[in-house]
Amino acid sequence: MIVVDYGNYRQVQAEWADGLIHAAEWARRANPKCVSPDFVRDLDLAAGDARARLSSATMESEVWVDL
Repeated sequence: MIVVDYGNYRQVQAEWADGLIHAAEWARRANPKCVSPDFVRDLDLAAGDARARLSSATMESEVWVDL
């Protein structure tokens, strides 16, 4: 049996989403010849997906898993 600590998982996901948001902000300020609008859109979508997962999370802080 292993313990999955979802409290840490949420923190990692929040940091990942924050990084994507900052990357999208950087991409918007970058030279359009270097960064495509599709790339910026994809970053925004990925960050939004991560935020949605965090806000709708109903997981307990720990879950026991039988192997």
